[in-house]
Amino acid sequence: MRVREISAKDVGEAYGLRLVLEAIIAQEAARNITREQLAGLERTIVQMTKHDSLKEMSTARRLSREFHSAIAEASRNDLLIKLYAVVANAFPDWLLYEALFRKPELLADSMTTTHEEHIEIVEALKKGDGNKAAQKSIEHVMESGKWLEDYLDIPAELLREKEQQVLSLIKE
Repeated sequence: MRVREISAKDVGEAYGLRLVLEAIIAQEAARNITREQLAGLERTIVQMTKHDSLKEMSTARRLSREFHSAIAEASRNDLLIKLYAVVANAFPDWLLYEALFRKPELLADSMTTTHEEHIEIVEALKKGDGNKAAQKSIEHVMESGKWLEDYLDIPAELLREKEQQVLSLIKE
């Protein structure tokens, strides 16, 4: 068996693509999301608050992935859904969760921030505000970028470059 080592370049590429896809997906979802899908997102957020200890990190991680995948599904864009699945699997969120095991004092703040960001995304989706949903989604991924830099030693320049590329697309 071989374990593939994830390079900073790989992480940077996945990070940049996730920034782009989360924004596009949020905009599409704001136009297409149903009441049932919104209710499902809210239920997932409630479930996530019940799994906030270190021993429940795998459940919290699974719920977070379900949350983001549900937004992708709400876009009703089959190709975006497939692309998101590929990029989400390339994004090293499991490494971020592993960092919390090494620094458990960060867990409460991390969980609180994630919870608040998920609520903000859902609120924008409820209003059908695609621009706000995209903005909140980008901010959410950029928060992960801070963790990539601080806890996985991904070069800040690489992450800022990806962020600037995405932000310049949105401003134009």
